[in-house]
Amino acid sequence: MRFDPVCAARRYHPSIASVRLLACDLDGTLCRPDGTVSERTRAALRAAVAADVQVVLVTGRPPRFVERAAGQTGVEGPVICSNGAVVYDWAGDVVLDARTMQPHEFVLTVGIVRTIVPGVALAIEWDTAFTFERRFAELIGREGVPVADDVLDHEGAPPHKLLAIHAELDQEALASALTPPLADQLTVTHSGLPFIEMGPRGVTKATGLASWCARQDVRAEEVVAFGDMPNDIPMLRWAGWGVAMGNGHVETLEAADEVTATNDEDGVAIVVERLLRDGGYTASAAS
Repeated sequence: MRFDPVCAARRYHPSIASVRLLACDLDGTLCRPDGTVSERTRAALRAAVAADVQVVLVTGRPPRFVERAAGQTGVEGPVICSNGAVVYDWAGDVVLDARTMQPHEFVLTVGIVRTIVPGVALAIEWDTAFTFERRFAELIGREGVPVADDVLDHEGAPPHKLLAIHAELDQEALASALTPPLADQLTVTHSGLPFIEMGPRGVTKATGLASWCARQDVRAEEVVAFGDMPNDIPMLRWAGWGVAMGNGHVETLEAADEVTATNDEDGVAIVVERLLRDGGYTASAAS
């Protein structure tokens, strides 16, 4: 468990009686390496819901990539997408809420990125759609996707995410180069993919989850959050109890209150089952 002056006064080992909401990342957390969700994990989440604990998916995925993964979890209700920028009703294919970039912020940011990292290729996520620059599509090996010569030619809804990739720099190097100069414009993070993700300033999984919880009258100390990558760190720190996956990024492991087993070993289910067991419930009871 980490220990610092901010958390020392409020950190505790939760019991199911004190938990009202489980916030779960998808990739690398609920989803196994092959992209599937185990029956054990689904059963644990069903049991949590049966015990009156809400389960909310909080992912870096954009809306268009949510339905298949969310459907496998068995979790109903909207998903907090795009690192907290979008609340999406995947069953109805409707964006319920979105934090987007202002046009002037978008243009300014693209200029800064291109100046600091020459040769960078960009893409944008907007509403339930996306546009890749041609070079971006080439570098990630995607064909048949919407492409443009320049993301600044975009004329659709304001983007909620800007993506950047470089042929010679990995995501860690890109994030290190762009985070300081973009601190006043955007939130920079990465989630294990070959590109970095930049969202509206101040928007993270934590802010998206906090906004959702405020509407549900759920306090931070009543939340247990699960994640594996740097984009999960704000959420793990905000929640009353932050759980990192055993397969997680080293920074995420250091930020968490607890490290569970890997996503391939049902790490989320192990923690949820323990909470249920301590409260007199069993995961199989809800199957």
